[in-house]
Amino acid sequence: MKTFFISILFLLSLNSQASFLCTQVHQIDYLFGLEFTFSNAQIVSEGNRNPKAPSLDENPLKKEHWENWLLKIQKKCLASGDCTTDMGYDKHDRALIVSFEDGFFFTVGSDSAALEVNAKPYTTQAYHDVLKRMDEYVFKTAKEVGLVPHDRAGGGHIHISRKAFEEKTLAFQNFLVDFQNRPELIYGALGNHLGNSAPLAALKPAQRDAFQNLLNDFNPKTSSINELVRRLSNEVFTEGYIADWGHGDYYQAFNMTRMMNDKNSATLEIRSFRPQESVEAFQLQIYLLETWVNKIKIMKEPIPYIRKDRHEYTGQEIVDAYAQLLESLNLPWDRFSVLLPSHLRQMRPKSAYRSVPYSLNDFATEYKNPNDSSATTDIFKKKVKDKAEELKSWIDSVLK
Repeated sequence: MKTFFISILFLLSLNSQASFLCTQVHQIDYLFGLEFTFSNAQIVSEGNRNPKAPSLDENPLKKEHWENWLLKIQKKCLASGDCTTDMGYDKHDRALIVSFEDGFFFTVGSDSAALEVNAKPYTTQAYHDVLKRMDEYVFKTAKEVGLVPHDRAGGGHIHISRKAFEEKTLAFQNFLVDFQNRPELIYGALGNHLGNSAPLAALKPAQRDAFQNLLNDFNPKTSSINELVRRLSNEVFTEGYIADWGHGDYYQAFNMTRMMNDKNSATLEIRSFRPQESVEAFQLQIYLLETWVNKIKIMKEPIPYIRKDRHEYTGQEIVDAYAQLLESLNLPWDRFSVLLPSHLRQMRPKSAYRSVPYSLNDFATEYKNPNDSSATTDIFKKKVKDKAEELKSWIDSVLK
């Protein structure tokens, strides 16, 4: 029996990952890792009695659902002949490993009050190619045994390869700052679990002071990403929203602890997404993140930190803040509004509330493609404009 350790998924995938030529506007293809979580009211109730007990044996009801789910998947693999199954281990306990002939694989293991699926890290385009497979073997089989994505249990955490930032400290800093400037995203637009993934706006005022002080004396143009991560961990993210949970640098909107890994396996974990309702939702999320990171990477100057001490936002303010982000990224509202919680999807943005007093376009002074020395700002703008129709067609094909 072979044993897998899920923590090295990025390293394994980089050894075999083919290079994909995507139509999106960016310099390099990079990988995303997923965490799909499934639960139900009974498992959550049992898990609440012992929230720091993620192993299967500590929650018999969760273990029973896991075993039933595994049987469903194993039977489907046997019937189709498309995949094989084996047992291994993930970060918490035993896990089923489902492998396909083309090299794709996913695992089914345990989390605190949920069951968790991890998969081989892929690019946005490569994930698009396995969407139907993930829907058939993960979401449909989970539903058959009484498991669904739960709004509070688990989380739709997404990992971005460190390589996405191309070792550009300014790009990494700007992405963190711009995300923290938009706490409405975490207060309801894309997620809402402060204990598990708090924005800086939800932490203590002293931590926001520390963040601003760090930005005031840190030079991203002469310092490394590692140095920035160390300082953020030691000076800012020293405590989470729920202090008793510990791991101050972990239970945040961003988990940067893996950024210090070997650069081939290092990731930034975005913890603030709610559990994905479908594989289509995940595809839209990683497309949004990829577009956001790529837009950030063309900026030449630091984005200012817009301090926010508010802890409550109206539904309209949340919608308007999300719409402002999509506008900055040239992403269509009618397509990406499906990532909002169901009670906000029919609400239209009014633009009366502005989350930040700037547009990302204000900072996009120049675009340089390393593979095309003649690339100019005008060429980049044309590509972004052309992207609108391509994006509509691409998302239409995903949502079919």
